[in-house]
Amino acid sequence: MVKLAALRERQVYLQAWLNQRIAPGIQDPQKKTDALFAHISGLENVPKSISDKGNVEQHEYYTLIKQYGSVSEKVRTFCLLVTAAGYQAVPFRSEADGRVIVRIPATDTWLKYDVKNKKAGKEVEGIELSDEVKNGIRAVDTWIG
Repeated sequence: MVKLAALRERQVYLQAWLNQRIAPGIQDPQKKTDALFAHISGLENVPKSISDKGNVEQHEYYTLIKQYGSVSEKVRTFCLLVTAAGYQAVPFRSEADGRVIVRIPATDTWLKYDVKNKKAGKEVEGIELSDEVKNGIRAVDTWIG
């Protein structure tokens, strides 16, 4: 029961970040996702004074609070916020790769982002959205639904 309360609390916090800080008033799914991308890709990298002490990954919510993170932390945070907005977000190869595939389920729209190189859409290279890839991502949505 405590874990459920903690999950609900985190959901409320993420919705507040999403709707009040990052994308207030934005209803269009692609514009909302673009706003999330702009915010997360604009975060600073982990300061050298911290990274010199070793690789300590932080939780996605702390990436938002501290406003910095490694590429993998930024990717996880972006994917979490996209999910909280009601869409699907999947790291392309790995979190460290930086590339993310986003699907807007209501319209079956597919978007590509590169958090590492701060690129979106057609500027993102190397992602082939084959039918096999799309069907795999759709299957996850069906399973969650």
